[in-house]
Amino acid sequence: MLSADGLAFQAKTGRHGQGAWEATSERAAVMTLALLIQEGTVFRGTVRVRAALEVDATGDAFAGTFTTEFVGTDGATSGERGPLAVRGERVRAEPPVSRATPAVTPPG
Repeated sequence: MLSADGLAFQAKTGRHGQGAWEATSERAAVMTLALLIQEGTVFRGTVRVRAALEVDATGDAFAGTFTTEFVGTDGATSGERGPLAVRGERVRAEPPVSRATPAVTPPG
């Protein structure tokens, strides 16, 4: 998830992360995300994700490339790997298709 003020978040079982993004032009940005890697309650290290992204003309989709770098708890690094391709689309809020039944007030 990217916020309007430049923050980036990911919430996924075993990989929670935060970072930042910054516009590089009207429709392009770079992002860095630091993911904490856990197995159960054991911290294993971090994965640093670096991405270059471009938003399409509608503002509803993006595409780009990213690299990853694993850093273990001892500071050893895998080195930067990639680039790999990434793309995504905006998810819009939608109302329910049918109206929900109103709550029933109990007698009394």
